[in-house]
Amino acid sequence: MNIENAQIAGKNGKYKKALELYKLALQENPNNAEALAGLALTHVYLKENDSAFARATEAIQLDPNQPLAHIALASVYFSKGQLEQYKEEVERAFALQPFFYEVACTYARMLLNDKKINEAIPLFEKIIESNPQKVCPHYLLGLAYTYKKQYKEAFREYLRAFRVQPSYHIGVTLLIGLLNYYRLKPIGCVAADKP
Repeated sequence: MNIENAQIAGKNGKYKKALELYKLALQENPNNAEALAGLALTHVYLKENDSAFARATEAIQLDPNQPLAHIALASVYFSKGQLEQYKEEVERAFALQPFFYEVACTYARMLLNDKKINEAIPLFEKIIESNPQKVCPHYLLGLAYTYKKQYKEAFREYLRAFRVQPSYHIGVTLLIGLLNYYRLKPIGCVAADKP
């Protein structure tokens, strides 16, 4: 029960509460790889990389098929600039459970970082299909469209991201997307677009 409550707390951004609940689950069963993987990912969100690395490593030793443990390790490697190890861990996680939200998002983000835009776009669309109320895939899909200079599509996704989670950062990105979109239109067309 503590694991489910910890997952809910983590999804709601209550990372300290999630940390407590994962630790309680581990008191009940110290060899619970799922709890260790969740704890590792929570440490990542709290930017506690040493703890994240230790818990993820423990989880993988207990169960090498824990995708979240591989994602936690990947995040630590990425933060340290160890990109080859980052990619290896992301690919392991994706091979284990490709459509688990955190795994799919991290894999698609890796494709985007590698400028594999045409591979990333359909994956983001699939993630959005099953997770329409998550900000990350909308924002990153907008970024992918920006790389392709498809500014109308980029603006649409930035707007969706802003509607899901209004923030200053997304608002600025949305404004830049709007400016890019209208910069490409011939003068006089803006008024013609109005109904």
